Amino acid sequence: MGTIVSFLSSFSGSFILIFLPVCGGPVSWAQSFGSYDEMLTAFRNQVPDSNGTYEVDGLMIEHGPVTIMLVSGTVHLGSPVGGRPVSAVFIGKGSAIFTPTLPVEKINLQRFYPNDVYNEEFTSAFFLFVDDDMTAQFKSGTHKPTERPGSDVRGIMAAGVEAYVSTDGKQVEPTLARAILNNRRGDRGFICQTYSKEGQYQAIIGADPYDTEPYTLTIGERGTLGWNWTSVNQCPPPEGVAAVDSNSVSAGDMIYVGQHTIVCSIDRSLAMKTTDRMDVTITTDSAEWISLSLNYRLTVDSVREHGGAMLTTHRPDKSGLLWIKLPRMMRRGERTAFVITYHGEVIERQGDITFLKTSIDWYPYHGYKQLSFFDLVFEHDRRYILVSIGDKASEEKQGDIVRSRWLLGRKMRNASFNIGLFREKTIEGNGYPDVQLNYYTKDQVDVVETDVKQALNFFTKLFGPLPINRLYATELPAFHGEAFPGMLHLSTLAFYKVEDARTDDFFGEQFTSHEVAHQWWGIAVDFLSYRDQWLSEGFAMYSCLLYSQLAASEGDKFFRLLEEYSKSIRNNGKNMFGTFRKPPSISLGGRVSSGGSGGEYNTFIYYKGAWVVHMLRNMMLDLTTMKEDAFMTMFKDFYATHKLKSATTETFRSTVEKHAGQDMSWFFDQWVHGNDIPTYTFAWKHEKQADGTYKITCRVRQDDVPETFRMYIPIKIVTEDKKVYRMRLHMTGKEAVIDLPAIAGEPDDIVFNDLTSVLCTVRTEKF
Repeated sequence: MGTIVSFLSSFSGSFILIFLPVCGGPVSWAQSFGSYDEMLTAFRNQVPDSNGTYEVDGLMIEHGPVTIMLVSGTVHLGSPVGGRPVSAVFIGKGSAIFTPTLPVEKINLQRFYPNDVYNEEFTSAFFLFVDDDMTAQFKSGTHKPTERPGSDVRGIMAAGVEAYVSTDGKQVEPTLARAILNNRRGDRGFICQTYSKEGQYQAIIGADPYDTEPYTLTIGERGTLGWNWTSVNQCPPPEGVAAVDSNSVSAGDMIYVGQHTIVCSIDRSLAMKTTDRMDVTITTDSAEWISLSLNYRLTVDSVREHGGAMLTTHRPDKSGLLWIKLPRMMRRGERTAFVITYHGEVIERQGDITFLKTSIDWYPYHGYKQLSFFDLVFEHDRRYILVSIGDKASEEKQGDIVRSRWLLGRKMRNASFNIGLFREKTIEGNGYPDVQLNYYTKDQVDVVETDVKQALNFFTKLFGPLPINRLYATELPAFHGEAFPGMLHLSTLAFYKVEDARTDDFFGEQFTSHEVAHQWWGIAVDFLSYRDQWLSEGFAMYSCLLYSQLAASEGDKFFRLLEEYSKSIRNNGKNMFGTFRKPPSISLGGRVSSGGSGGEYNTFIYYKGAWVVHMLRNMMLDLTTMKEDAFMTMFKDFYATHKLKSATTETFRSTVEKHAGQDMSWFFDQWVHGNDIPTYTFAWKHEKQADGTYKITCRVRQDDVPETFRMYIPIKIVTEDKKVYRMRLHMTGKEAVIDLPAIAGEPDDIVFNDLTSVLCTVRTEKF
């Protein structure tokens, strides 16, 4: 998109860029392409066709939440690609409307735009399309051939075409390339960019026909130094998200990889040579080309069909995408296998320490959420210790070479390994899996060992047993950690004793127990879509808080960290001049970072996700007995029900409602899909009654949220004789004055938001 934005900065008027594969089913092109480069050349050589000019009037293009209206103007078709036009330029008067299909997306749109529907006019447009219906729509206008289209038309087409070619000039945008290479003339989609020289906003509106949430809106807001672009919306069709199957194969996937059979040889210098046999099933109506992802550091040596000939491929240097031309046109349900051989350096050694440059895309894959079987064989120098996911099925030594095989008896979405000159400790499990700890740093390895062991024991009792026999915990020279089935990468900083309390909070027991908790949340219980990712990170975050509070008996740390997380959430979008933007909603997933200042993913997916769990915990707390049976049973039930399955926010809500005994949609609408955080101002007074009891009157003001916002806030009353009463206030509306039940002793203090139960700002005042 950078090419278009740069071009538009000097263009007078409005501009809209649209990619529209529209209507119908798969139809053959007038001309197929024998190689990727042939298609690339034809695409880049597009210019306005002097015989393809048409006047249009009132032409409307409707697609889900998007309406493009060409009120009046001229369409200039581009020169043919594969024997037919796939582009056009419009000059005239038009408008673009984007109506988000989800409430959370309407909320997010209003963070960056004055309304919950985007509506702007434009005076120019560039179209890309791969269907005959779109050509027919344009040709329905009055034919007006011209000797040579003007410079404005040529400039728009040149900029639009180049915007869909990579900066090195060797790849067409993947969605468009897929449609052209595979004759997909019925896969509807578009991208459009608006520009207004005088207006405050412009936008890129798009639909990816191969995404379960195809509709996107990126807004550019005029600033003092130019346009500030932010990805604002991503929406499913109005009818809802297309379902994925039990293997997490989505409607947009071209193939399903049922199994990876990988042989990975790592030499003394840690250079890697790998062969991956991929057993695949075609999952689209027809396919001639498919694409796979593979780390750009790895060089592909060959691709062939198993038992067959070498296949044509396309992969420029430094590209993470590999295109493969199938040996024949293949249809939905057909099965085959590819054997891909590649090599490269994704492991680096410095002194006696090794670094993994990538832990996931070291093998080719299609669709990062697909569940596959993995049969992994590693060969390496005997000086090194290598561990991987699953169980070590066998190991043999031949001279200086160690060959090990790793299997896991279920499908998973990714696989990893670690290799190094590790020291090794074995921890025998007692009601939880055995642990093998591989490390370099001795400083506080005993502390890491204790936290891994105690966290496994604690979480097993709290949630239920894991579906693994052994856990490999390895030191990773990095500032982060990662979790895989039966395997952890723990940052080196977890092994160092750190005097700074804040650093120790993270890389001490919190960090280690967080990564251990991912064996339950994110692995044993997976999340279905990016909108549900907080079920992994937020749950793991709160699990490690529970570990500090209940297992490590550090209640002060528990509440201190909760308050730190609260401040981070409440201060987001603020500066010395006040609030400049409301915070994002949790169910935006990784998109919470868009338009932010940095750190939003941690703040909202980790911290606010943990806070949501904490608020539910305290809402389910029995204030009379202070027992937590309902919450703990709910969590255990959720794990048991979703173990080895993918969970969603909605299935979690259903589990909460089952154990809370009430509808909780209002809570999830406010705290997961919404972005409001209340400020409460609390006051109280008391009066002695004739019978010797005391009447307490409370006044609560609720600000910074809609009047429909509701919440249950616990209060604690402490009398002069130190007797404690606890109860909840149900707050809704702008202000409430509440008379509490009379109590026997004279109140000395009242704690509003007891046990730090609600994510909010609390102020007090005199009644």
